[in-house]
Amino acid sequence: MQMIQIMELRLLIFFMKKLYERDTYIKFLDATPVGMLPSISGISDTPEYKENETVQKFSNAVDVITDAMEKGTAIGYEHGPSIQAGFLTSQGIIESMFQDIITNGTDVKKAAKTAEKQLNELFSTVQQ
Repeated sequence: MQMIQIMELRLLIFFMKKLYERDTYIKFLDATPVGMLPSISGISDTPEYKENETVQKFSNAVDVITDAMEKGTAIGYEHGPSIQAGFLTSQGIIESMFQDIITNGTDVKKAAKTAEKQLNELFSTVQQ
């Protein structure tokens, strides 16, 4: 490994450790309160997290989202990890579909068909 790569790796490790320190992580979550829920156990029980005005205001939404997350799975991972699930979540096709509907007023069924075609083309490149 080259010296620059080692330094980058050390910096990345330092950043990740710092980000997930309790106080830093709570400040990070405060950047988009309720838009991003804690992924570290116990954070949502801390006074610092609970005292956020937006978290308090939308506590019902937090409860609904948390309940759904505990019962559900990540999109495309209903049957565990797969190459297709990776395509589904990493190619921006779903996001582009919603953008087309919202920004351009494209008919929902038409946009969905276009996205389906694009995904099926990607899926066809993978051997089953």
